[in-house]
Amino acid sequence: MSLHDDLALLRRWSKEMDDRHFRASLHACAICFSQKPGLECVRPACNHAFCTACMSAFAEALVGEGNLQALKCPDTKCRAPLSYDLLRSLLPHELFTRWEQLTLQRSLDAMPDVVFCPRCSQPCVEDPSDHHALCPGCFFSFCGMCREGFHRGKTCVTPELALKLMKLRQQERTLAEEELRKQKDLEQQVLSLKLVEEESVPCPVCSTSISKSEGCNKMICPTCGTYFCYRCHERISGYDHFTNGTCVLFEAAEIDQWEMQMAAMGAANNQHHRPPPPLGADGRPLPARRCPNCRQFNHKEARNNDMHCWSCRTRFCGMCNQVMRNVYHFRPNGCRQHTDD
Repeated sequence: MSLHDDLALLRRWSKEMDDRHFRASLHACAICFSQKPGLECVRPACNHAFCTACMSAFAEALVGEGNLQALKCPDTKCRAPLSYDLLRSLLPHELFTRWEQLTLQRSLDAMPDVVFCPRCSQPCVEDPSDHHALCPGCFFSFCGMCREGFHRGKTCVTPELALKLMKLRQQERTLAEEELRKQKDLEQQVLSLKLVEEESVPCPVCSTSISKSEGCNKMICPTCGTYFCYRCHERISGYDHFTNGTCVLFEAAEIDQWEMQMAAMGAANNQHHRPPPPLGADGRPLPARRCPNCRQFNHKEARNNDMHCWSCRTRFCGMCNQVMRNVYHFRPNGCRQHTDD
């Protein structure tokens, strides 16, 4: 045998003798201060003795909280880390699995070029030059800074906001689980503020940020009750704003989506759905008129130019296509109420 083998054998023999002596002796637990036999005690690599019950409760509480940084020798003057084998002997299977998962998570968080997919939460490698990341699980290509779909050449956040996000993510690597959850909530609030700035408009009176998910462009502020146009942000009253200017009440995409929804519900059972076009003597649909308010097509009935839009219920003239305020619109020298076209 070589000298190296002899030294290894001596160290192993010394360790076995030391463990045998520890198990055969009484020890004062540094947590509960009780005298316990060595068979009911454990000791970390620093050789401080603690009873197994106290150390198990200590480790279970910290892992349950996600506070892995505190998994060290309970002696206030020591703070040596607890070994893998010791934790495996102290923790039940579920908590030990949790400890392994949290340890892996902390290791990934410590890597500055690793981000998590916003769709499936898989760890992904981020290109630091443009923050591009491609998920190996669902193949989602996204921006590691704002977590949206990748947008090459487009700045997603301001330099100040980018710096704030990077600082928040740097702090996440040293936090316990509850603090980490709060930190992620704060990060989400920062991103939400970015979304509000991009997709909302301010009320012209009180400046409350208001966003529109669907519906018409006539908005009402939930704070002060002001009516305004979502397109030009001008304060309005009624619907005249959408008939005399460049702003429309409904966007074309909104109208198309609404029509598809109505078609799916069934025209026969929905009184607000566009009626079928009336047919002329030749079997062809009669000419249609666009509503001056919402721009929907409407067909005349019985040659009558007194028309009511099927969509927004606006009353308008089928000859001049103007909104009608009363029946006196039709005059001998003006528009006729009944025409063939």
